[in-house]
Order: sequence, then structure tokens, then C-alpha cells
Amino acid sequence: MAHGGVGSVRRSIFWYEVEGTKGTFNWSAPDHVIGEAASHGMSVLPALYGTPRYAGKTPATPPLGSDAARNEWRDFLQRAVQRYGPGGDYWTDPALYATQYPGAQPLPIHYWQIWNEPNLPSGFQPRPSAKRYAKLLRISHDAILGQDPGAKIVLAGMPGLSEIRGWRFLNRIYEIKGMKRYFDVVAVNPYSRDIRGFTLSIRRMRKTMKGHRDGSIPLWITEIGWGSAHPDGGLNVGLKGQKRLLKEAFGVARHNRKQWHLGRLYWFEWRDPAAKTAPSGCPWCGHAGLFRHNRKPKPAWQAYKQFAR
Repeated sequence: MAHGGVGSVRRSIFWYEVEGTKGTFNWSAPDHVIGEAASHGMSVLPALYGTPRYAGKTPATPPLGSDAARNEWRDFLQRAVQRYGPGGDYWTDPALYATQYPGAQPLPIHYWQIWNEPNLPSGFQPRPSAKRYAKLLRISHDAILGQDPGAKIVLAGMPGLSEIRGWRFLNRIYEIKGMKRYFDVVAVNPYSRDIRGFTLSIRRMRKTMKGHRDGSIPLWITEIGWGSAHPDGGLNVGLKGQKRLLKEAFGVARHNRKQWHLGRLYWFEWRDPAAKTAPSGCPWCGHAGLFRHNRKPKPAWQAYKQFAR
């Protein structure tokens, strides 16, 4: 990653993995990713997500159903900031980062993304709701800034062309009085079969931000990608198509970077998962990597490196 010019890695920190049993914490998975990235000079954007069973019916159910669930979520967020934020335990405890990566410079986390794709039924259950997401956002903002007043909050990445358009969901968030103060970055996942749809999603998100007099804050692309499997009329476009669309999308983003006030762009994803672990409801997700599962690079990796460098 570092050799190819990657500057930041977006990684979900699943609450149900860290605290699957209430009160018992296992930070080994995020420790590994955050430590490896930092030791090679790359920051990490954590997407905080995934409700354990004791706090919600499914991982995509936000922890809003009771005072106990909300308090457990606050505690999880506070512990994450205490561990990975400025002066956090992971960086200062001699037995952790300093031992694992001797001489490496710490890279504390300053930006925290709250949830993922809340305008999709699969991402926010039992159904998408801007009002409920705003409630989750307020709770999360206060918990995180209570530990690190300098922290920045990133909205969940919203697919633009989903049934509930990303910009319409964003507009509903803005329409809730006072919500602008609870986030610092808007995020979009502008998935589309073609570059026209990619561009449309970004433009409509930016237009919505400006319409609510919030055009000065950055917009991040927190997921974009295409699958390299045989073209299927959707997001699988073949090896050559994946490379071509990456070049076109990144080129459009670079050309309009100032106009759209784009801060970051994350490709989904780094490496194809093992066939047995690929999401069953997403036929292209198992082929979106810049590398095959056996770590063999695809043509898109060369295009990515040229852009990143």
C-alpha cells in the first residue's frame, strides 16, 4: 500500500467484534490494521458500525432502542477514542505500538466515521431513517468529542443512486434543526455503472450542501469501485473495464477536486476476499479488489499507482 502511494486506509471497526460479550473487549483486529498502517505512514479512517446482539436485533440495527443500548454505544466510542486518539493507550502504552513497531511514528486518529450507508435498508434496519440517524450522530458526536475535543466527525458514506437517493437523505439530515454542528465532513459512496452516474452523485451531494449553506466543509468519497469479474450489466465490468473506470473516475475527481471540495477518495477494495467469505447479496463485491485473493495484482492496480503517486 505504502509503495503504491496509499495515504489513508478506511477500515470498519465493528462493535460486535470488539465487544461481542458485554464488558469484554478485544481490540486485536483494529490494533493490527491501525498499527500496520501507521508504521508505514498511512492514517486510518475508522467506520464505527455493527451492533452486538445485546444492543440490537442485527448488526445494522442502530443502538437506539433503549437507554442501555445508547449508553453501551457511548462507552464503545469513548473507549475507541481513548485507545486510538491523540495520547491514546495504543500509542502510549510501551507494551503496544512501541513494542510492535519499534521506532515507528504514532499516527493517532482524528477523524471518525459514524456508521455506513444509512440510506440503504441493509445498512440501517429495520428501515432507513434520517431522523434516527441524526439521533445516532448526535450521541456519537458528543461521546467522541467528550474524549477528544479536537476530533472530527465524518458522516456515514451514502450511496448516491440507491432507492433513497444519497442527496435526499442528506437533505433530510440538514432539515433537522441544528444538525450542521454535529459533523465536519460529508461522505458519499457514488457507485454507478458508468462515470455519468458517478459524477451525478457527487454533484447532487455538493449541491445539497451548498443549498444548506454548508458548502465550505469537505466532501469525501469513502467508497468507489467496480468488480473485475465478467461484465454482468451491473458493477462487474471485467479486468479491463475495472482499470478503465478507475482511471476515468479518479481523473474526474482530480479535475473537479477544488470545485467539489473533495478531501479524500477511497477505493473499495484492496484485495478480493476468499470466495467463501464474499457477500452473497453483492455479486461484484468479491471482485472489487485491486489484487486477487492470491495477492496477484490486477491491471487496475497499475492505474491506481499512477494516480496516487
